[in-house]
Amino acid sequence: MKKFIYYSTIVSIFTEALYYRMGFDIKLFYLIILFNITIFLAFNKVIYSRGLLIFHSIVIFTGLFSCIFGYNNFGGFFVQLFFLILIPIYYLSFFAFFEDKIEDIIFLYCKLCLLLAIIGFILLPMQIASGKSFQSLMNEPAHYCTVILPSFFITLKEQKFPRYYFIIILLSIIVSGSSLGYIGVALSLIMYAKKISISKILISSIAVTVVGIIVYVSFPPFKIRMDDTIKSSMNGDLSEANLSTYALLSNAFVSSKSFMSNPLIGNGIGSHVNSRNLYLNKIDGIEVFERMGMDQLNAQDAGSLFSRLMSELGLVGIVGVFYFIKKFYVASTGKELTFNAIVSRSILLYFFAKLFREGHYFSPEMYFFVFLYVFNKYEWIKFKNQNLINAK
Repeated sequence: MKKFIYYSTIVSIFTEALYYRMGFDIKLFYLIILFNITIFLAFNKVIYSRGLLIFHSIVIFTGLFSCIFGYNNFGGFFVQLFFLILIPIYYLSFFAFFEDKIEDIIFLYCKLCLLLAIIGFILLPMQIASGKSFQSLMNEPAHYCTVILPSFFITLKEQKFPRYYFIIILLSIIVSGSSLGYIGVALSLIMYAKKISISKILISSIAVTVVGIIVYVSFPPFKIRMDDTIKSSMNGDLSEANLSTYALLSNAFVSSKSFMSNPLIGNGIGSHVNSRNLYLNKIDGIEVFERMGMDQLNAQDAGSLFSRLMSELGLVGIVGVFYFIKKFYVASTGKELTFNAIVSRSILLYFFAKLFREGHYFSPEMYFFVFLYVFNKYEWIKFKNQNLINAK
């Protein structure tokens, strides 16, 4: 049973596309979490922490406040709250139970990412024939890149992995055509050096710019997205935007309006749909997407976690996220990046992708990376303290 919990939890982060729709989504991921947490409960292995108590207190307070004052509705709020309690508690319990296997968990994750990339190349001819891009077993190329980016950086920097790991994963990101994936690879070049200095950032930025220009010139879908995003951002008119640009900018507009109406605590978890209904008709060019029936694209998750936090939790949510990232970051020490520092930087790539382009609170991999980030810091602290004891 211990092995089942271990493997099913790690495999479940790649199960985004496995769900059944019946008014709401019944996801394989949810079933795995419910089954496994039942086992933890039976053996008294479920734990809770002060950090989760603070997080849940903020969510409950802001949510109830927004419902009472009419920014939100109780039904949507309590559905979000249920999963925001269940899933983080499960992953905290999981990593606490397997805290002596953090490195094994990371290595298995990277191996599964390699397998995911290989499956993607096998499926690519069929996906192209059906009008899709490289996305392997995921719902879309952007989410594929979001999930796989940490493994790219880990296999690139950690010498224990054969070189073909990061090469295959990199090729899969390139073939995906995802601008998010390209930006993630560019950021990984900046984070590659042991210590990030102005000169290294400048050199990396030049390299990234050159690669970006090459991709911009040679890859039409990327060029279209960039041109549409820049043009629509400058003139405030989305009538000629592509769907990806529309989803990003329309939600950013709604989130900014929502934030200005309640900047401190936002309009509450689950309120972004209500905010869209309130502010969406004020966007120039919205009628084009209304005629297409696509005006509610990414309405539930705001298109990016940063936009959703700004809309639903205001300054409290934004500051809280960046405080969390800083608190559990593992900085580089010595001449080379330690394994824990490599893992920490790799998860920063995921956080960037999530904040920039994905706003779903319960995507299967999200809390896996959140608590891996935390326990990676704990492992580094234990390692550092052990070295001090040995030195004495």
